[in-house]
Amino acid sequence: MLVQTSEGIIMGNMIEKNDRIAIRTNKLLKEKATAVFAKNQVDLSTAINMFLNRAVEEDRIPLDLRTPEQLEAEYQWLGREGKMRQLCITR
Repeated sequence: MLVQTSEGIIMGNMIEKNDRIAIRTNKLLKEKATAVFAKNQVDLSTAINMFLNRAVEEDRIPLDLRTPEQLEAEYQWLGREGKMRQLCITR
């Protein structure tokens, strides 16, 4: 069964892939990423489509772009918040 949508033609649960993207990247980065995806039985094209679908679904870049320093500061702040909440509850 084929269904036409604004995103393309859906065949069962598959959307027809009717366009191409050409990007330039670092060869070593591509090889390493391909290996990571292969461990998860996903090819590079599928992984990129997964990323694009998630970006559209969430209406944002679906990556955590915080630096390790930002994450550490947030974890420390959350730890203090948790301790403060615990003090308020026990008093």
